[in-house]
Amino acid sequence: MTPKTYEDVSQIPGSLTKCLKGIQLLQQNNINISIKMMVMTLNLAEFDRIKAYADNLGARFLWDYLIHPRINGSKEPLRYRISPEEAIDLESRYLPHLIEKEKNPMENKELSCQKVSFFYCNAGKNSLAITPYGEMNLCLECRLPQYDLRRGSVAEGWNELVKHTKSIKPDSAYQCRGCELKDYCNWCPAVGWLEKRDINSCSSYYKELARIRRERAK
Repeated sequence: MTPKTYEDVSQIPGSLTKCLKGIQLLQQNNINISIKMMVMTLNLAEFDRIKAYADNLGARFLWDYLIHPRINGSKEPLRYRISPEEAIDLESRYLPHLIEKEKNPMENKELSCQKVSFFYCNAGKNSLAITPYGEMNLCLECRLPQYDLRRGSVAEGWNELVKHTKSIKPDSAYQCRGCELKDYCNWCPAVGWLEKRDINSCSSYYKELARIRRERAK
């Protein structure tokens, strides 16, 4: 909500003024809007102000703090991650229903890692992602199996995705099954792929989030 903070993120001088003007024009033309905030070290201090701005507009306010490595493997974006303690503080303040569910984690479908299958999300079940290069993948984060739509059909690509999700099994690097924090963790194979190029690998950041969630749920 301040020019310096906004431009530290956008890297474009004058961008906050243009953004606010765009929002004003949308509202003047009766177009419903949502305000989404990617919470990071650069703007965490202005979270309450941004939320208040969205609330005053009557706009839906969405936010997330999960910053991942780039698709090419670069870890550079991770320096903008807020700490696990700061992240769970936000959850405690603004998502109290999650904390209540965590007191009975077996009922918490949003966080529980009681996986029916390795890919326990909707990937390869009722969702997919397509890159600008025509590659059909499980999701935006997990660039597998990279079915080339320029050489085949959507139906064939979908069959490949379904086959892929059913065939993959955890290997020796997979730690979730025996982890005491699994009911409080929202790790997924895509996280492992982005962070270590291994869909079985654990993320220390997600593990610390889960540990603090469990502490708060007591």
